[in-house]
Amino acid sequence: MTEQLPQVIRTYQSHILDSTRWQHYQPRPDDIIISTPPKSGTTWMQEIVRQLVFLGQDAPERDIVGLWQVSTWLEQRLAPLDVVLRQLEDQQYRRFIKSHLPLDGIPYFAQVKYIIVGRDARDVAMSLWNHLSERTDAQVALINNTPGRGGDPVQSPEDIHRNARDRQSLGGRSTAGEPGDPRRGLCPSAVDGRDDRENSQRCKQ
Repeated sequence: MTEQLPQVIRTYQSHILDSTRWQHYQPRPDDIIISTPPKSGTTWMQEIVRQLVFLGQDAPERDIVGLWQVSTWLEQRLAPLDVVLRQLEDQQYRRFIKSHLPLDGIPYFAQVKYIIVGRDARDVAMSLWNHLSERTDAQVALINNTPGRGGDPVQSPEDIHRNARDRQSLGGRSTAGEPGDPRRGLCPSAVDGRDDRENSQRCKQ
């Protein structure tokens, strides 16, 4: 019997990400995709993989070459798509690509290696709060002013308890979306599981 491979069944769009960018992804046989929920050890795992990929070679020093320059975040919508795709194409080493998408929103290729990281939800909550509460006005403006934003303008939360209650009210369904108020950040197609153009268009209005 032929094994059924995972399929993309949802579209995830928010202030930060757009899962449809993965439709342009051209896999290489040795690609590595690091897929984690936000604030769950993404950078930590990227750094581990970087050290392994460049083992025995002149690895680009983190203080000189940023991790984002060697490990592309494909669905992050703040950078123009053509720039991101060109960056991926130009990488001659074994590529290790960052993603915050769950398996139902990211294409699966049998020849690609996927690394999944999980973290205690209590630690995720505190790390997320620290991340959001320290976001600057310039960062918020960049998120809100980038063309194609999904949902209403994002705001930095002011109360840790309210932020936690807002996220719990969606039953954890905002894992792959903008790590702010999920009711404003996530496209309806990501929340209810429908993957249709009408929902995606409504999200961008």
